[in-house]
Amino acid sequence: MAAKAIDYLETEGQRWMDQRGCVSCHQIPAMLWSLQAAERQGLDVAAEDLKRWTEWSTDAVNFVKPHQKKDLDVEQTLAGNIDTMAALLLAIPGQADAGWREQFAAKLCSEQADDGSWKACGQLPAQKRPKQETTQATTLWVTPTSNYWGTAWAVIGLLSGD
Repeated sequence: MAAKAIDYLETEGQRWMDQRGCVSCHQIPAMLWSLQAAERQGLDVAAEDLKRWTEWSTDAVNFVKPHQKKDLDVEQTLAGNIDTMAALLLAIPGQADAGWREQFAAKLCSEQADDGSWKACGQLPAQKRPKQETTQATTLWVTPTSNYWGTAWAVIGLLSGD
């Protein structure tokens, strides 16, 4: 059963990358999270592909659609992909010395609001939900990453907020 699921994730994840050319805030991070977990459990995962997918997904140029890559502003792209960065930090454990981790952590810190929250971005604001709800959803996504980069500001902001 696990082998079939792993095969599905690998096949469909690669298809997404080939057809869409972007990480998305959940598609590729969820694939990597699942495959990383399977590998840690000793299941047969395509290790070289997993390494390649990890490198591809943590390059900010792949956070945008192919037609947007030419004129990419990395700082603006990272600021617009808070959920993506948080999901990748959670999906890919270890690699403490990886440059992307430091880059993502620094950007998450710089984008954090004074109240400890993070502004919703990507497709979330377009869902016509209350702003407070989307802000809380994004903040809840980012909060668990604090274990990886040493701050509990988001938790403090959530506890002291409305």
